[in-house]
Amino acid sequence: LGGETQALATLARRTPLAVLTLEALSEALPDDTRLTDLTIARERASLQGITRDAAGLSRRLEGSKVFAPPVFTAASVTEADGTRFGLDLEIRRTAEERR
Repeated sequence: LGGETQALATLARRTPLAVLTLEALSEALPDDTRLTDLTIARERASLQGITRDAAGLSRRLEGSKVFAPPVFTAASVTEADGTRFGLDLEIRRTAEERR
């Protein structure tokens, strides 16, 4: 394995929930969304960032099998570069991960 691939495999063994969360977020977040802060702790993720469509972002996350419906933690604020948002996600663990 290459150095980066090996490092990711090591990370996956040590923190599978974090890797699962990052993978699910990369699939769910629209291309016009940029995270400015991400915290993953236990079975929760806290996100802050900028997006063009906060309601659309919420719908995309709700459609994920990995996350429970998101809860906005602050009012969305529209600025010149997009809408700033803050939200919390509960991470659903699969039966395979619980073993």
